[in-house]
Amino acid sequence: MYSNVVPLEDMIAIIHEGDTLATNGYGGKGTPEKLFAGIELSFLESGSPNSLTLVYAGGQGDGRDKGLNRLAHEGLLKRVIGGHYGLMPKVERLAVDNTAAQPRGLLHHRTLCLSARCGRLGVDTDRAGE
Repeated sequence: MYSNVVPLEDMIAIIHEGDTLATNGYGGKGTPEKLFAGIELSFLESGSPNSLTLVYAGGQGDGRDKGLNRLAHEGLLKRVIGGHYGLMPKVERLAVDNTAAQPRGLLHHRTLCLSARCGRLGVDTDRAGE
């Protein structure tokens, strides 16, 4: 029987050094908590994956330890492109300190969703209108 459910270990195995991880959800709703926890555990145990670029629009966390806060380890994130840090104080701290996550821009949730729907992900909005 065919299943479209991918085991957690298989999902983590396809994330490599320097990859971009784009996530969706807000707070604890619609966020892949098990995936975030699995990535965190893999990084803490083996140092991989690392140097990831994180793209998100809505804050995905609980204001403490869950959600994208799990990815706030020096070396795990290289760059953060997002729009709301309120529920992710650990990621925010990395971005503000400019130590492990270098902020590259802000992203509005609607912009991300519309861009994905239109197949325009990757458009450099810093240069729009030039």
